[in-house]
Amino acid sequence: TQTAFANLGAALAEPDTALRLFGKPEVNGQRRMGVALARDESIEAARAKATRAAQAVKVEL
Repeated sequence: TQTAFANLGAALAEPDTALRLFGKPEVNGQRRMGVALARDESIEAARAKATRAAQAVKVEL
């Protein structure tokens, strides 16, 4: 099964956000498929921004 990612534009809409998608060819259990990174004025704000970016990504199997 080929893995695809969708909604990346929305995930990266906020400034100072980045995605690192690992491109693994298949899913085995609950392996991490990527990470969302963010910068902001505080750790809490950066964490919230990264969480929003991660939640916006849609994984298609």
